[in-house]
Amino acid sequence: MKEDRSIPASQKSETYISPSTHITGSINAENSIVFDGRINGNLASDRDVRITGTVVGNVSGQDVVLTGGRVKGDIFAKGDIKANTESVVIGDITGQNIDFNGKCRGNLIIEDIVTLRSESLVAGNIRSLTVGMETGAAVQGEIQSSSERTIDESVFDDM
Repeated sequence: MKEDRSIPASQKSETYISPSTHITGSINAENSIVFDGRINGNLASDRDVRITGTVVGNVSGQDVVLTGGRVKGDIFAKGDIKANTESVVIGDITGQNIDFNGKCRGNLIIEDIVTLRSESLVAGNIRSLTVGMETGAAVQGEIQSSSERTIDESVFDDM
């Protein structure tokens, strides 16, 4: 495969935090972060963040992926969020789109599309342009979908 030289090498790298690493304090990185350890503090990147460890603090990045990760704090993504079945979030999640199959006690504030997979549980409110739920997904809260689709109220007049 030919190397893409349009992206400087410094922007291709990622910071990896191993499972045996415990951090007290915040991390702010310019490159992507793969976080397998435990941090009591905020975790922030200008690029993507992938969490399989535990974060007690806020998380922010371009795209945020939780693969069995646990976050007690808010998640802010400029792009998309993805969480699998082993992921747990206690806090609000904000981003462009979310593909969610984990557990969340907090609100989802998503600009475009919320996709709740069959094993997802959300104990909080959801606000988005569009919300889709698979059979088995559960929401304990209100869903507010502000779809750009307009409703012609006259279809209800002839009843």
